[in-house]
Amino acid sequence: MLLDEDGNYREDDVAVFAMRVHSDNDTRVHNRFTSTQNEIIGHAADGIAEHRPDLGHIIKNTSGESFTLRDEDTSFCGKGLLENGRILSIMADTRHAITEYHDHLGDPDERKKGIDQIMGIIPHHCGDHSKCVYPEHCRYLSIKKDNPDMTEEEVLQKLAETSLCHGGTCMDLSEDGSEQLKNVLIKRFNSKSIDRIAEMAWSNTCMGFWGTVTKFSEGKQLNLDQTDYWFLMLEYCFC
Repeated sequence: MLLDEDGNYREDDVAVFAMRVHSDNDTRVHNRFTSTQNEIIGHAADGIAEHRPDLGHIIKNTSGESFTLRDEDTSFCGKGLLENGRILSIMADTRHAITEYHDHLGDPDERKKGIDQIMGIIPHHCGDHSKCVYPEHCRYLSIKKDNPDMTEEEVLQKLAETSLCHGGTCMDLSEDGSEQLKNVLIKRFNSKSIDRIAEMAWSNTCMGFWGTVTKFSEGKQLNLDQTDYWFLMLEYCFC
């Protein structure tokens, strides 16, 4: 966006300078992008543009590690254990905690709330709600709050009857298994990393757009560099 079709600088009132690039963890593309900006602009652009990993890729990597853990340890396999749908739910809960903190970035109380949410995700999915402290994120606590006279058995029964996730069932993991799975989350999402992660953008919409372009164009094709084929595909997808 800094150069026009003839390779000339667009001038300061038109050119678009990228100060923050959100992408996956492959920094080579970002480094080439920012170095080209510097070549065009000069020293005034030094040290300004920065790379931020994409939240979607962080979640994807964490999900992949969960699948790897299951593949390497058969004690996680089986009905009621670390099933595909359960991993997706755990990732959704993690993403929800991060995106919610994003709106309150830097607030120490909200930071603690976000970390507490993440710390309690695995115990929550194992039926241990002792780490759940926010009723708005835990159906069990919500039921107890709204029905203070209910017994523990009645709360669990109502949870099983009304829960939309996995029919109210829990993972039947050992204490060691629960700890291993919790460590998968904690090593990425903790007090040292949560602020930087919460600043990340979410590129799923962008990736979805390019996926649609690939679908309409019937995949990546060669020998089209000197044509307007890709420009037409972008217009087609957009419209």
